[in-house]
Amino acid sequence: MYVGKYLIFVVGMSVAIAGMFGFSYLSSRDEPLESEPELPQPGVVPRDTAPESPFAVVDESVAEAETDLISDTAVVDVAALLQRIEDAESRIEALETELAEVRLQQFFPEDSATEAQQEELLSSVFEPTTVADIQSIRDNFQLQRLELRDRAIREGWINTDRFREESRALRSAGQLREALGDEGYDKLLVAEGRDNRVRIESVIENSAADVSGIEVGDVIIRYADDRIFQFRDLRDGTTGGERNETV
Repeated sequence: MYVGKYLIFVVGMSVAIAGMFGFSYLSSRDEPLESEPELPQPGVVPRDTAPESPFAVVDESVAEAETDLISDTAVVDVAALLQRIEDAESRIEALETELAEVRLQQFFPEDSATEAQQEELLSSVFEPTTVADIQSIRDNFQLQRLELRDRAIREGWINTDRFREESRALRSAGQLREALGDEGYDKLLVAEGRDNRVRIESVIENSAADVSGIEVGDVIIRYADDRIFQFRDLRDGTTGGERNETV
């Protein structure tokens, strides 16, 4: 009886001791000892080790601030560039207008005499009614000149071939010559001290003028039966002709 109880007690103690040793062994398998560091395995990153990166570590707040600064600088640069472009366009427009004024002055030279002086000068040559007609024609021409300039600026062809062509077509000389006749227009040019003849200063060798016998010092009075007063009259006449045409 006592032997059976003793055997049961011994077997139970053995099972308990064996269970305790087995639990300790399993625990040692899950958690390595501190004295034995875990060796790295290929392709496995340790849990407590940060992955290495080929890039330098940057503070995100500093990077965002630098990005904002670059963006602000880019905006300022673009705004400054746009302002410079606008200023350049304004300057170009002003230069084009100034050039147009120079061209107008070339086509339509202004008289240096005052209006009173012009009236007194014309009165010494023409009747009062003729003087009034001359002034009316010139006033109308000035209005047409301003309208041409303003329209060319508004429509964007102030410094183009179209402007130059219309400027040439718009001349008070033609209107005055038509109103006064060739004789009266000749008197007007003489009275105002303006050119009323075309004098030859040079002749190109083997040119039509040279072949025709024109010499330096000759004065052109007519071209194709049209009276010539100024060089532009001769230029317009030769431009309107045909090559090899006899005039």
